[in-house]
Amino acid sequence: MILNIGNREYELRYGIKFIETLDRLYKQDLEGIEFGLGIEMAVPYLNMQRPTALMNVIKAGTAHLNSQPSNSDIETFLEELATNDIDKYEELYKEAIESMEQSPFLKSHVKRVLEGS
Repeated sequence: MILNIGNREYELRYGIKFIETLDRLYKQDLEGIEFGLGIEMAVPYLNMQRPTALMNVIKAGTAHLNSQPSNSDIETFLEELATNDIDKYEELYKEAIESMEQSPFLKSHVKRVLEGS
């Protein structure tokens, strides 16, 4: 997936850096042991169309790049998209999940999360 954020194109990738970044963003602590639950949390939040989930997926998807969009740039991009083209904004959630489903690292995992198991 390629997004134009702040007049610059960014290619989102859904590999190990993506997983690692999401796991840091969606961390749970159970009796002093930390667990990364990036995919388990991001996918349902994307289904609920939570803007923070979309922001986190964009951050994680660009983690492989030397120059990444800032939080402010991503927020502005999402706000402008939601304001100017709500259909495209809502479609972006679906595209994010579909892109994750195409990743060799995530394909079966996302399917299990979507099925609720």
